[in-house]
Amino acid sequence: MMILLSSALVLFASARTWATVAYAENGFPSVEMHFSGRQIDPLSAALGIAGLAAALAVVSVRGVVRRIFGGIVLLMGAGAAVSSYASSRLDSNSVTVLRLVSDTLGRAVESIHVTMTVWPHVSIVAALMLAISGGIVALRAPSGSAMSQRYDRTPQDKDLTTWQALDRGIDPTV
Repeated sequence: MMILLSSALVLFASARTWATVAYAENGFPSVEMHFSGRQIDPLSAALGIAGLAAALAVVSVRGVVRRIFGGIVLLMGAGAAVSSYASSRLDSNSVTVLRLVSDTLGRAVESIHVTMTVWPHVSIVAALMLAISGGIVALRAPSGSAMSQRYDRTPQDKDLTTWQALDRGIDPTV
């Protein structure tokens, strides 16, 4: 559940405005642009989506495979945290912001003022929660809950006829 919540929070934070850029040129009015986390740091958004998928996978599997998925979630959370941290350190000389502003205006710019919001930091915290959740899953994989085994066939059920399987509530087509 924590993997699902932290992944959703990473994804939510990446959709918010991370940077407000003011650009002024002599003889023209000042222009203010807002850039979302997906524009500045698309990696954290992608890892948030992957985390949502991994949350479903962790519930679906057991044992060693669950440990592997826990390790993958740990790495995804760490990657999203590092990427969000690097993006939270942007300033007026940042190549990323200058490129975004240049693409928006359609020409090269040199002098801008960048104001960062709190959302990159929210993304960092959520990504760290995702990494911790993945670590917990990797360490405690066998003791976690899993999908029901009610309809799994056992070896002695393989020798049953179709009617015997139906009488016992077993799907004979599996």
